[in-house]
Amino acid sequence: MYGISKWVLTVLFSMLTAGVVAQSGNQGGGYVGIVYGLSVPDIANTKTHQLYGVKGGSQISDSYGFGGYHMVSSEETGRNNGDFSFSLTGLEFRSFLTGGDKKVYVGVRAGVSKFNTVENSTDVIFSPYHYGIVSGYDFKLFSLLNVGIEGSFMAMQRSLTTAGSTEVELKPFHLMSFLGVINLAF
Repeated sequence: MYGISKWVLTVLFSMLTAGVVAQSGNQGGGYVGIVYGLSVPDIANTKTHQLYGVKGGSQISDSYGFGGYHMVSSEETGRNNGDFSFSLTGLEFRSFLTGGDKKVYVGVRAGVSKFNTVENSTDVIFSPYHYGIVSGYDFKLFSLLNVGIEGSFMAMQRSLTTAGSTEVELKPFHLMSFLGVINLAF
């Protein structure tokens, strides 16, 4: 239930921003989309993860956009041969390099992550901040439907938590993702 509420909040946030843009007379519009693809952490002994989620936002001018995202990974073998999964929730600022039916964009993302793993035979959850860059390509397939691809490179901050009575550290690392995107534009 908690994960679904983040998805609903992302959709509502994107509709709210699109409404504000529409009232300002801007022709940019909003978007709500789903993403799916692969994500690779550079932590030793960690496998590639499937990554899926939602994103939404608004084109606040001909050249700039603002939005949010929530993505969840599959559970794979990770550190210490235990389960390892994560989620990313945050905000995104985009700059559109081209317009019309084909849009190329670059942007920055920042937010909070949740990493679930096993340390000393105990399930632990780390909550590091993340930030990074994103670049993508959207193509208008139909009047309201866009398809595209995007890649991102994210840096995860150091995080501390406890496993039993022992303090455990998640050292800083990086995450590279390649995703397919389907957006509903409004």
